[in-house]
Order: sequence, then C-alpha cells, then structure tokens
Amino acid sequence: MVRRTGNTTPPLSNDVSQPLVAAALYVVEVLAPHVMELQQQLQEMAPNPPGRNNRERPDWRVEVAQAIDRHIQEADPFDVALDHVVAERLADGWDPDDPLLQVNLISLAHETGRHAFHYTWLPTLRGHLEKAVREVGLAKRWGRTAALVERADGRGSAPWTLPMNATEARLQLSRARTACLIALAALTGMRKSELAELTHDCRLPPEQLGEGRVRYRLKGKVGPEAGW
Repeated sequence: MVRRTGNTTPPLSNDVSQPLVAAALYVVEVLAPHVMELQQQLQEMAPNPPGRNNRERPDWRVEVAQAIDRHIQEADPFDVALDHVVAERLADGWDPDDPLLQVNLISLAHETGRHAFHYTWLPTLRGHLEKAVREVGLAKRWGRTAALVERADGRGSAPWTLPMNATEARLQLSRARTACLIALAALTGMRKSELAELTHDCRLPPEQLGEGRVRYRLKGKVGPEAGW
C-alpha cells in the first residue's frame, strides 16, 4: 500500500469554481438580508413546543376558527398545499372539485401554534373554511410582496423571490446557508471540520493594517482563527 501525504484532491477548474463562487457571493451579499427577514417571519409562526401550559390554551375549535376569521378580516389568501399532499388527498378519495383540496391545512394549524392539523377536525370546520376560501382564495404565503433587488446579470431589478409555500421558504434558508459555506470555504480555505465548528458570533471586528488594508477574521472551535 502506497502511503500518500498532503492533499491529493485536484483543484476545482476555473470554469466551475468562478461561477460557483460568484453565485454564492450574490446570494450572500444581495439575497441573504431578505432571507434573514424570511427566517424571522418563519420563526414567529413556528408552533409552540408542547408543555403543561398547552392544557390551559383555548380549544382547537376556538383557535382554528379565529385563524380562519383573521384571513377573512385581512383579506389574506390561504396558503397552498404541496403537490404531493394534493396527490395523497386524491388517492385517499377526496373529490377533485373539493374547494379545500389545495388548502395547506398544516399551515393553518401552525398559525394557531399547533404542530399538525388533525383531519378529524375537518367535518367541524369545513363549512366555515369553505366560506373563507371562497372569499379570500388561495396563494402561496411567503414572498407575495418581495422587495426588488438588482439582477445578477445586471439587467435591471426583479423581486428577490417568487411567492413560496412554507416548504419552499425553508428551502431558501438552506440555500442561503449553503452559499455562505461556499463563500467561506473559497475565501478562507477552511476545512469542512472548521466550517462546521463556526458559531453564530464567529465574526471578529475587522483589523486596520494600514492604508487600504483591512483584515477580516473568524473564530471557531476547531483549528486556528481563519482570516483573509
């Protein structure tokens, strides 16, 4: 067996690395501020953790009905269910013309702080919910009024995202996180193990090293501080 030392992985060719890093930097510098706002909105809607206080909360009949009424009062369309959920409902015997077929019921439950929508609730809520859907309709919940940003190709501006349902919104967070890792890896040369050990307060204050010279440093739990 031949013992190998050093890095035997060949460098990534420029025709791959340059557009990859350019795309990652665009996400980090242009889109990430909007993704962070989206993350905050998703966190505010996150279901409450189960606990003893849940026994004192109002009955689901009250809270879900209040959530439905809020949609009517604010003329806020209901979120759209994922395609595979609609397919599962059809396979379970739902009528293709059912007005609730494409309603994201889990999203409605999340608005009340609950983790799931139980289909045993549906007979009680159906009339109320159908009336609300007729009044306000359906639309993907997140990014309906997305702010404009400069396009990556320099051809004017465009909304930073198209409307998204809750699952697609969470994918935006994952994509932004991946872009951050790509940019950090390219700019610092950090190993995967070092990237994985960065903390939320990893960014250190910039150091002025002279005229036009600034050093940016990161701290982590593994390896030396990385700088570029």
